Amino acid sequence: MPSIASVTPQRISTSECVALAVELNGALPLKLDYAKDSVELLSLGALGIADRSFSILRMEDQGRRLLTEVPAGLPVGVQDVRVTLADGQQLVRPAAFEVTRPLVLEGFQIEYVLDQVRQVPFTLTIRVTGPDAKLFQSRVKLRSNRARIEPALSAPFVEGVLVQEVTMDDAAGNNVLIEVEDCTGRVVKSNEFRLDSRP
Repeated sequence: MPSIASVTPQRISTSECVALAVELNGALPLKLDYAKDSVELLSLGALGIADRSFSILRMEDQGRRLLTEVPAGLPVGVQDVRVTLADGQQLVRPAAFEVTRPLVLEGFQIEYVLDQVRQVPFTLTIRVTGPDAKLFQSRVKLRSNRARIEPALSAPFVEGVLVQEVTMDDAAGNNVLIEVEDCTGRVVKSNEFRLDSRP
């Protein structure tokens, strides 16, 4: 029987949404098909925290690492983490995850963006402001008013700072801006800058 070895991160604020990774130990449930001479890893049902259940978005390391997105709004307190197996059994790691009070944040500041070239990656730097800024580890949505931006979902902030490589594409010559939105709906916009077809 497998067991839950670790949960990363182990602590978030109720006002954050994060990518959660759960590592498993032990033998995972397999389906043997003697007629086809094959072995298949059974799908795992869901991850659970408190009274919430989340779909497993991806499995890595032959099913031993499970990844999901955890939205804001989990109840504050120390929580058990559950993994539901395909046969209905549950793995539980007691008190493995802590949800803390909402962070006290004032907003985001996007560093000034110079004119850019379409389809050429550039670095976008965003800082969280407010008393709890250094605790912020969430991800944010990225979008533009007139261009397509990739990625649409950022990497996690580290100590309240995000340094993200992005690429933008659109009909060249437009003045564009970047919008950042966190999972509580807070939005901030960059300065306008030009997106040119060539340097």
